[in-house]
Amino acid sequence: CILHGNERWSYAEFNAAVNQVAHTAYALGVRKGDVIGLAMENRPAFFFAWLGLSKLGAIVAFINTQVSGKVLQHVIDVIGAKTVIVGSECLPNFATTPELPAGLNLWLWSDPERPADPAQRAICAVDLTERVPTAPQENPPLDWRAGLVAGDTAQYIFTSGTTGLPKAAVVSHARWLMAGAAMKEVWEIEADDCFYCFLPLYHGAASMSATATALTAGASLLERRKFSRREFWPDVRQYGVT
Repeated sequence: CILHGNERWSYAEFNAAVNQVAHTAYALGVRKGDVIGLAMENRPAFFFAWLGLSKLGAIVAFINTQVSGKVLQHVIDVIGAKTVIVGSECLPNFATTPELPAGLNLWLWSDPERPADPAQRAICAVDLTERVPTAPQENPPLDWRAGLVAGDTAQYIFTSGTTGLPKAAVVSHARWLMAGAAMKEVWEIEADDCFYCFLPLYHGAASMSATATALTAGASLLERRKFSRREFWPDVRQYGVT
């Protein structure tokens, strides 16, 4: 399902990791319809957090990993999130934004490549890095998202802000699923295909065009933090990118 460096997750392993986030978030009070921000660079934990919250029927708002200050404040205000899952690589953006809404909860997900500064870590109410690995791996009960329908909002994906402050585009569960189903047919994607994603996962092209299509087809998704001209062709050969 997911490839990252030397790490691989089968679909069963991927689902188990997603379920651990769902159980952890539910234990922390997340319920269907809640809006949870997600600020994290491209790494497997992004998928785990995103789809774990989706299993609860929560709305996941993808936050640009480059924004801070006035723009970050605006983004959080617009979505009305009370909680944001923050990768330690993005924690400086929040630590340097004093105008964050009162009562906002930051849940830390540490990044082995860029661990959190202890002073910045102190602004986080919860450390998911400690909680998620010990959570149950089985699928969460269906009644945790009872009443959810395809037209309900699944994600907020922000525009780039070239015409003013970023605007939140509303993506329903149906829209995300249909994007994957349509592109699978148009591109004739099969389970033995492998996507290569180095675009930011907070972007629609990565989260819809690539991820939705790969998961719909049962294909593989190789993700990289950022584009590397030097590593592009070696990655294509090593991982069998199609």
